[in-house]
Amino acid sequence: MRSKHQSGALATTPAKLYRCLVAGCKSSEKVWPRGDNFRSHLKRVHGHIIPSDEDFEKLVHKGEFSPDPATFPMITSALQKDNPESQPAKVYFPDIKKKENVATFTTVQTPIRPAVGPKTNKGGSSHHVPIHKNVSSNNAHVPKRPQPTGVKPDPLEAESNNRLTSFPQTVARIIARSDYEYKPLSQDETRILVLLPGERDEAIQCRLLPLSVQAPAVSYEALSYYWGDTRASKEIRIHCIKRRGQKRSLRDFVRAKRFIPANLHSALLHLRDSSYPINLWVDNLCINMNDSRERAHQVSKMAQIYRKANNVCVWLGENDESSKLALEFIPKILNLSSLDNELEDESNSKSWKALRDLMARKWFSRRWIIQEIAFAKSSTIHCGDDVVHWADFAGAVGLFISRMDRIKDFHGHNSSRLRPAIGWPRFATRIVEFSQSLIQEAENGGKFEPTFDLETLIWTFKDFDCTDPRDRVYSLLALARDVPPLEYNNVDFESAISSLEYEADITDVLQRCVMHCVNLSKSLDIICRPWAPTVSKPLPSWIGTIASSAFGVRDDGSFGRKNGNSFVGSPNRKTYNASAGRTLQDYQFSEGLQLVGLKVDVIGACLPRASGGIVWREALHMAGWDEKSDKLDSAPEKLWRTLVADRSPDGSPPKIWYQRACLYTLAQTSSTGVLDTSALIRSGGPSIMVEFLERVQSVVWNRKFFTTSGRNLFGLGPDGLQNGDAVAVLYGCSVPVILRPVENRMHYKLVGECYIHGLMDGQAVTDPNLRDELFHLI
Repeated sequence: MRSKHQSGALATTPAKLYRCLVAGCKSSEKVWPRGDNFRSHLKRVHGHIIPSDEDFEKLVHKGEFSPDPATFPMITSALQKDNPESQPAKVYFPDIKKKENVATFTTVQTPIRPAVGPKTNKGGSSHHVPIHKNVSSNNAHVPKRPQPTGVKPDPLEAESNNRLTSFPQTVARIIARSDYEYKPLSQDETRILVLLPGERDEAIQCRLLPLSVQAPAVSYEALSYYWGDTRASKEIRIHCIKRRGQKRSLRDFVRAKRFIPANLHSALLHLRDSSYPINLWVDNLCINMNDSRERAHQVSKMAQIYRKANNVCVWLGENDESSKLALEFIPKILNLSSLDNELEDESNSKSWKALRDLMARKWFSRRWIIQEIAFAKSSTIHCGDDVVHWADFAGAVGLFISRMDRIKDFHGHNSSRLRPAIGWPRFATRIVEFSQSLIQEAENGGKFEPTFDLETLIWTFKDFDCTDPRDRVYSLLALARDVPPLEYNNVDFESAISSLEYEADITDVLQRCVMHCVNLSKSLDIICRPWAPTVSKPLPSWIGTIASSAFGVRDDGSFGRKNGNSFVGSPNRKTYNASAGRTLQDYQFSEGLQLVGLKVDVIGACLPRASGGIVWREALHMAGWDEKSDKLDSAPEKLWRTLVADRSPDGSPPKIWYQRACLYTLAQTSSTGVLDTSALIRSGGPSIMVEFLERVQSVVWNRKFFTTSGRNLFGLGPDGLQNGDAVAVLYGCSVPVILRPVENRMHYKLVGECYIHGLMDGQAVTDPNLRDELFHLI
């Protein structure tokens, strides 16, 4: 790299020289002839540990000294030796009309700069996240970047690199003559991207070097980012050897072309240093995505790769005024002594909104980030050149969510201006809530073990996105306590889910996942949950897709409620007991799912779905409500209990005042007799009525009210139910289900779960008139 200073800058004895006196600085023997360069060094290398501008100036003053004219020639010699750029060699480009930026071939043993916070651009100005003094022990901090130990280039390549520095005129001949070609890896290897130094406006130059995942002394960072537009539109250059063997010339060392997505290119530009190489693991570059076998093998090692990384760099995208405002506000949130004042200060509404908008960035919705954050030793969040530690961000988000109702002007008269972005809190909030509990240290110490089973993980993170639908399962396997250490192509494990190959058919992946969960839990509740991806090919009816999730993006593009909440609730916490504790028995996964249970009745009449939470007048009449009756002193029990599914929002017994709130609400219905829950909530009635109606919406939204033909049971079922469907209680399932007979009534399709008044707590099992039957679900 050419020096930015004139070659004659050291020709005369300067008035002052500078030497770094910070303890442990690796440049302690170096002498700076210019004060601005010395200041840049302090900001870049030690800025994260200097608490104030006053302390910074003290370090500058302490490092200042006046040279002896008699010894200055020796200092000049040392400076030139330490800074060969001050005597730049001339580089000729005889074969190229336009001069091309050429990065120096450097070995990865060059120390990486030890801080990610402040960076220096070409003009010499620095930019970083400010360090606040009054945040007590919650000061935001950024870990040092790791030293690149243990990663070595090809010996012949290193030798040739030394030759290249001796013959700069030949560098121009090393041009990109082809696309980059990946070389096979051994069983225990991955690749490390060595991001070579460069300025912001220069082309990205890098190397890809093999690395054993078992290597004990390897130091690198791992990148976590959102792929975004997956089109490979940005070019980078990878330094590599074109031809192997002993007889190689300089023409065999090329800078091959490789195209990557724009968001990844932006991340590498910001993470790159202008002076030192950076060791990174980046999936898009370190894995040959065109080799399905290698991809499968490398995906199985991702948990190990992120666990061994010294730091995980979370790339949220370019910064803007909003992101800067949010990151600068984090230390104020973490200052617990003044947090109450910040909540009450109306002038902070823009800062709270900025934090909320930062939480809405696409990175938080990625499914793979769950394990990338869970396994990380340390993590930093990057927005452009702004950096904050993950622990500080997570702490601020946790406080924000827990105190949101107290934030002035956030839900007040200007709440429309602060309305959350599409799906804004759910991804970031869930990641923050679970990131510290997904992996916990074992009792014997030293080893971290997964906390949750696969079924819990799949349900908790059901709406997180992934490009490949199979990653709905694969991205969580390493985090599941009930899945053994994974190699996708190893068939020796007892668990069926572990014998899957990464390129397996999506139907097989999802079926194996259900088999795994059912075999271990002995519960059928997973067949009632919407968790699987929506795919183009038909799936078995007993695999519920996220299209039936309670929340999502609606037809008008807004985010909100789409369906009622699932009746079965979360794994390991049953809300109902329709099968009276009878465990799953005599079941088989053979050409479908064969189960034992009770056929209770058949659907006799069903109403149109409760679109938008509207309860039709006919549904009220089905449950015994008569608005013309003189006796309106109480709401019919099966009506109000069905409207709230006989439970409070947390799954506990219904609140004692629900019946009274139901009666009051029915008195507010329109002249048409329709109970429009959304309209009544908007009307601004009593808070008790609003709370009751919000519970009703979570139950009835887009479901159908029905009665059965034989026993005249009243209930609420899925949108797809129709007259003639069967109502059944399956052993091992906590709620009743709707089944549709097919193929001469020898097989059934699962339509979905349902709530039936008087059938949710085992009443069907104790009914002497019902007999066990075999159901074959397809």
